Amino acid sequence: MSTNFAFISAFALAALASASPSRAQLQLPGAVQGHAPTQGDRAPQAPLPGVAVRAPVETGLLGRELRQNGVHGLINFQRQGETLAVSRLVLSGERISNRRETCRVEVEGGPFTATPQSRLGGLKRYAVTIPACPFTFVVLDAAILANVSEGAAPVQPSASTRPDNRAGNTAGMCAFTQADCVVHIGGVWGPTGSSISKGDLDQVLKSRSAAEKNALANYRALISQAGGDRQKIRAIAAEQASFSSKRAEQCSDYDREEVHGFCSARVTEARAVALRAQLNPTAFESENNAPERKPPPRPRPAVQSQQQNMQPPGAPFSLGR
Repeated sequence: MSTNFAFISAFALAALASASPSRAQLQLPGAVQGHAPTQGDRAPQAPLPGVAVRAPVETGLLGRELRQNGVHGLINFQRQGETLAVSRLVLSGERISNRRETCRVEVEGGPFTATPQSRLGGLKRYAVTIPACPFTFVVLDAAILANVSEGAAPVQPSASTRPDNRAGNTAGMCAFTQADCVVHIGGVWGPTGSSISKGDLDQVLKSRSAAEKNALANYRALISQAGGDRQKIRAIAAEQASFSSKRAEQCSDYDREEVHGFCSARVTEARAVALRAQLNPTAFESENNAPERKPPPRPRPAVQSQQQNMQPPGAPFSLGR
């Protein structure tokens, strides 16, 4: 397992985040914080139940153009019968011969089948096998979190220097030697910041707020479930306390994240799912295998004016589930 997924599983897919000193810290309203109960805290009479949450599904990936950190490369998904596949994959990076020069590789030979794997932190996980750069990803809401798999062409650290030092960081990278290109594939792939409309911002904020509440409720339920096991309580509390900073690190490079908070919202949703899966695996499986309830259709207005019928199409990227 490579660095990115080892990093994720260390805090049960809490996903990440402390910005460097030169960046503003991404702190969400009501960010989930954890602390171990003190001796003065009263233990509840019965374990808290937590909150049921469903993992995102693959349909949210179809028909979208996802980019690494909302900027680099391109990945498209399609259905082949019941199978999920990558229909197009473009990867961006730096030249092996000169890491100061950018390059891109459009991977040929697709579509590439996405093979289901065991869940990671409660999230659906897939593996994609392509020459030089096999990778895995977990499904987020209208996004994925990808990481290089074992067997990828090794990347040698660069001797060159860059302001962000990314050229010397081999995590989440693959080498396409014939194309003289080292590409970046690890991280969150989602919409560009400019494609998230103003109308979608409220929805992102609501989903982030709900995820914060769900994650906190499931964290407290885990603490309650631990009973008097102080070692277990400390481990759960330490993992929770580090979540906000790790999330900021994961999302600090996402396109216009400070404006829309898309990456942070998706990572927080993943945290709530991971905590639920850890709290009650049996109930989690039952909840996620049950048919999803669809909201009742909204009543249609009795009369629509010609002007309403001629409204322009919506934003290029819709966050509707």
